[in-house]
This record gives sequence, structure tokens and C-alpha cells, in this order.
Amino acid sequence: MRTFIAANFDAPLREQLHAAAAPLRDAAPSVAWVASHLLHVTLKFLGEQNADFIATLASSFESLGRRQTSGSVRLQGYGAFPNFRAPRVVWMGGERPPLLQSLATAVDDTCVALGIDRESRPFRAHVTLGRVKRPLGRAEARRLEETAERRHEVFSWHVRSIDIMRSDLGRAGPAYTVLHSVPLAATP
Repeated sequence: MRTFIAANFDAPLREQLHAAAAPLRDAAPSVAWVASHLLHVTLKFLGEQNADFIATLASSFESLGRRQTSGSVRLQGYGAFPNFRAPRVVWMGGERPPLLQSLATAVDDTCVALGIDRESRPFRAHVTLGRVKRPLGRAEARRLEETAERRHEVFSWHVRSIDIMRSDLGRAGPAYTVLHSVPLAATP
């Protein structure tokens, strides 16, 4: 099964993030925008894994959850990978929240101990808002960038758990299922 590790939002925050991105969707309608119920922060993509590995990973993450504390994170700013002139992914996030950095490192270390390759790129905390399937025209790319630069929303989010997620790809887009949720230790 296709899997990844995520820090998920509660439903009200997902709706707020989605609503805040409405001007971006209007500026670039050819982007494949992510539905509100799919918004999350990916801590690590695992790819195809079997049920036995997922059970082992869940057990290892329980220990990780006892060592890592929950905490608040700010989400703000919009961007594009690699940039707005040739975007492939449109995102929200921007800053490097220490809590998410710490979680991503702990998740990566745990996965490496179980035989999964270490991440080759530095972790960049972000919420994927949309994916560009075909290159945008200059005018649409410029509208998207200008709209993103005018947006200044800031969202606070209390990260309480990390989740092992299953991703099923279909004609209507992906469907995500939480396979195992690991609560983080309460903030002292």
C-alpha cells in the first residue's frame, strides 16, 4: 500500500486553510487544487509498504510519540516549488517551525532504523494547496504569484499527533486513510 507520515489538521482548520486559498484558485484555475479534506503536512513519504512493515512502524512510532511533545505551529505565507515562474506545487507554510522540523527528523530517524532510506532533501514544512499538471501560461503564473504576495493570513495549529497514512489514487483524485495515529506527549 502507498503510505506517508503526516501531521493532520482538524476539520475546522482544514476548512479555514481551504477558504483562505480561494483567491489563489481564482487566479490560477488550471492548477489541480487540493480538496479541503486532504490538506495536511507530510513529514515523510514512504511509498509502497506492506502491512507487516506498517505494524512495525506503528510500534516504533509509539515510542517516538512518548519522546516528542505536542505544541503550536504557525502557518503563514504562500509559495511554489520550485518557484512561481514555473510552479509544480503551490503551497502554504513558509517558515521552518522548530516543532515540525523536530518531528520530521525523528520520523526520518525512526524510518532509517527500520531500513527506509533517509530523506535526500531538507525538510520544508508546507501544506500542498495545488499541483500544476501542465505548465502555466505567463499571465496565469503572474496572477498566481501576485495574488500569493497579497495574502497575509496566519493560522495557529496545535500539533497533537502524527499519523501513518494510506494513499489510494483514483480517477477522482487521492483518498487518504489514517492507518495509525500516534499521540504526542503533552507539552510540559
